[in-house]
Amino acid sequence: MEDMKSILVVDDHPVNRKLLTSVVSRGGYRTLEAGDGAQALELVRAERPELVISDILMPSVDGFEFVRQVRNDPSIAHTKVIFCTATYHEHEAGELARTAGVFRVLSKPCRPADLMAAVEEALTGDPGEASATISPGFDRAHLQLVTDKLSAQEAAMLRAQRVARLAHIVSRPDGSFETWSDTLRELTGLDDERMPHSAREWLELVHPDHRDAVREISISAARAAARKEIEYLLRRADGAWLSVFHVFDPLVEAAPGLGARWFSTIQDVTARVEAQEEVRRLNADLERRVEERTAELQAAMKELESFDYSISHDLRAPVNRILGFAEMLKQDHSRELDLRAADLVERIVASAEHMDQLVRDLFSLSTVSRGELRRTRVDLTAVARAIAIGLRRAQPERLVAVEIAEDLTAWADAGLARILLENLVGNAWKFTGRRADARIEIGRTIDEGSYGPAFFVRDNGAGFDASKAAKLFAPFQRLHSNVDFEGTGIGLATVSRIVARHGGRVWAEGAEGRGATISFTLSR
Repeated sequence: MEDMKSILVVDDHPVNRKLLTSVVSRGGYRTLEAGDGAQALELVRAERPELVISDILMPSVDGFEFVRQVRNDPSIAHTKVIFCTATYHEHEAGELARTAGVFRVLSKPCRPADLMAAVEEALTGDPGEASATISPGFDRAHLQLVTDKLSAQEAAMLRAQRVARLAHIVSRPDGSFETWSDTLRELTGLDDERMPHSAREWLELVHPDHRDAVREISISAARAAARKEIEYLLRRADGAWLSVFHVFDPLVEAAPGLGARWFSTIQDVTARVEAQEEVRRLNADLERRVEERTAELQAAMKELESFDYSISHDLRAPVNRILGFAEMLKQDHSRELDLRAADLVERIVASAEHMDQLVRDLFSLSTVSRGELRRTRVDLTAVARAIAIGLRRAQPERLVAVEIAEDLTAWADAGLARILLENLVGNAWKFTGRRADARIEIGRTIDEGSYGPAFFVRDNGAGFDASKAAKLFAPFQRLHSNVDFEGTGIGLATVSRIVARHGGRVWAEGAEGRGATISFTLSR
């Protein structure tokens, strides 16, 4: 046991930690667990694990700050780290991670096979390969990445508050206001000078008939240090009365004998109250109010589109857990299963893998159309070689001649360019699977034309019916059955969107049984 290599798993979600440690421990490694970067740092110093698998977005100390502190400590500076994240776009996180010597960035939730491949590759290298120093500009880039995320979330929250006519106040234990949202000014019509600066002053804006109730509910909330809510009338600067829904929430748990800071949300519900009164009086005009509510929901849905990355994570997580635990069942209890049960487990694994791949492909298809395009000089030759090496490692039994031209460079987004080549070279590798003399060529045409240099990926595989070439780049359009070649029909659609974002074009040439050539440009 003393010779077993140790791997530290860092994630603030217990379920994710459990799945990762289960997969890693079955690979013959001793596992350690930490719930955040601060705890992980203590364990690295005490236990000296050979590898750390860490989430990025965590409380207290995030993944990037954890790595920075590791690299700045000479005694542990060469510790290898793999990021497993669902928070940032992979190419964004990868660029910053490389400057800190992070070995690999994986998407979370991660398939067990992909995770173990990365672990084994990391541990078979030179123990001193990890960067012992932080690259110049890391702190600035880290701060910029975090600031961009926070700014986007703050802007989204402000837009959502405006849509919902929502404002908030942060108050101190003595009742004085510490800060308030910009939307509070819009809700009350008061500027900062005339804005109430305490709970006592706020009561002056409350309708006289409601002041006692508001005072009592706030005192009750303070005594119990618990959430309370009330609806009352509030006077605007122009004299109009608003119906507001006020929620008192303790910001932190109060210590014995001390007060708590409070986060209060105030929502303008005048429209709702007036609608209810209208229903009680006339029970009419229902259709108009439903249409208004639908419009509000549509506006709210547009705001929620910015959070689709988290939605993707929530959608993939159950599928990958099914896959992970099904594979554990197959490997750990295979002798206890009869042929029927073993077949059902295999079907579960196959279906979960297909669903996971479909979700990942759909998410990739949606994300390549968003975000800022960061053009730089990209060495496509080096990218293609790295992809080919990965494919050979995944299927070492295959003998495929891969010819990659030298000096293939493009002015493109590095992350999107890699996704593009991964799809094209991966397709060529897949569709040559039945040929003993499989051959793949990645190059550039001599005639650059009006669109600039045209790159191509050519293979001598299954090919396709040239009359159906137009369907190749549409989602879910497959020209081969899933029995012959597995896939989801998303890869070339992703390629098409990436090329379109760069202002280029993509086209296909081929014939059945005689291979295919996919050509593309990345700028006009």
